[in-house]
Amino acid sequence: MPQARWPFSRDLSRGIATPPRFHRAAGVRSPLGAREQMRFIHTSDWHLGHTLKDMDRSAEHAAFLGWLVERIRDEAPDALLIAGDIFDRSQPSPAAQRAWYEFLLAAHAARPAMAIVVIAGNHDSGARLDAP
Repeated sequence: MPQARWPFSRDLSRGIATPPRFHRAAGVRSPLGAREQMRFIHTSDWHLGHTLKDMDRSAEHAAFLGWLVERIRDEAPDALLIAGDIFDRSQPSPAAQRAWYEFLLAAHAARPAMAIVVIAGNHDSGARLDAP
């Protein structure tokens, strides 16, 4: 009886397994063009506008959003998925809304071709997530 082959090649020096490469028939293209993988960044639960025992956390939020823009620039994802609770309440403060809209502008500037997919959470108002 023939032995089954492990469908992944192993790179033991890095301790990872990689999927096999599939050969395509002549003239057949991937839906994503020449690339066969989609890269994305997933994040959630930002809670912009949140305070902790009356302490303003806007500096923490600004640092996080700046870090995320740098990751977008460095990693060059095809899409950014933000899954809920962008704001801490359904009626966010003007400062929290400004941080959100400025982040959208910075993310788009860092990677213009990137799709940004936003899902409202139970703390969000879907109408407030739309950029003006």
